[in-house]
Amino acid sequence: MTVPASDIQVLRTVVELIRERIPPGWALASSSLGSNPRSPADAEFALSAPDGRRVKIVIEVKSGAPTGRQAAGIAQKLRERAAAEEAVPLLLARYLAPQVREEIERIGVSYADATGNIMVSAIEPGFFLSDRGGDRDPSRSPGRPRGTLKGDPAARVVRALLDYSRSWKVRDLIAESGASTGATYRVLEYLDREGLADREEGLWTIPSWERLLRAWADDYNFLTENSVTRYIDPRGVEHFQASLQVGSEPYAVTGAAASRAWTSVAPVRSIFVYVLDAGHESKRWGIRPTDTGANVVLLEPRSTKAVAFERAGTLAEGIWRVAPAQVATDLLNGPGRDAQEAEELIRWMRVNENAWRLV
Repeated sequence: MTVPASDIQVLRTVVELIRERIPPGWALASSSLGSNPRSPADAEFALSAPDGRRVKIVIEVKSGAPTGRQAAGIAQKLRERAAAEEAVPLLLARYLAPQVREEIERIGVSYADATGNIMVSAIEPGFFLSDRGGDRDPSRSPGRPRGTLKGDPAARVVRALLDYSRSWKVRDLIAESGASTGATYRVLEYLDREGLADREEGLWTIPSWERLLRAWADDYNFLTENSVTRYIDPRGVEHFQASLQVGSEPYAVTGAAASRAWTSVAPVRSIFVYVLDAGHESKRWGIRPTDTGANVVLLEPRSTKAVAFERAGTLAEGIWRVAPAQVATDLLNGPGRDAQEAEELIRWMRVNENAWRLV
């Protein structure tokens, strides 16, 4: 696609995308393209219903891809301006990232971008239009990485941002996470672009830990980020859990077996355990490799200082388990009913944020 480079190009491209999707009988007509001295809007349109009712749409146009913080500020002012004029606020941009779109919608503003991401809503006359476009900025060439939260350095930064409820100076985040300076800045820049982090007066904050957690789960899959081997304890899951209390080698349970510290949806039928040496631990625990019917899955990180072991806790039986944010992320990528377990845990985390986030 041809990437619109100016505000007017974005306006023309996106308005045409909206017109193509408007239901029969409806019409979208321009009434002002920045020429109304009494309105600070970049453009004004009229949306007409089949029965002749009309509503004004005031439009703000950005030729770039605003970050979450930028978009939130623009949307808030646009909403206030539209309310004074009894109009529908509509923010247009070259590209709006998924988390940015979510934030704009939360504020109560309609949006659309040049890739076809559209959400336009009016109360009177009743109108709703929604469509899905691209999930990457079209101005970023294929050879230029879009950024990612994959890998241990990114995991270290994200886990620190999730595990602590605070504002961060970059040097403090580097010290706490253990990530390199370069990796920390790359992650923060990516989070800023995606609307997942805010920066003000040299301090970084996370407006929504849940959105960050879900974005991390989209990129970080514990079944691919670690070396995975499957085993069977013929005496069952309960016997294996008893074995975990023996010895002092580093390990940490994740998944449904760990989430029962806070909530539980179904009985635990298999256990996922982070270990440093799967071969050594499997012999110590007396479990056998298997291709079918596994009830124990060992996860061997690529780093001996894996973030999975950071800020770990214990279950009632004295079994080591990973931190809540790690459990939730792993459950979102787990098999079977793990996704349901994840949603239950995330609900608990919302209500009990002070119980799991440090200060």
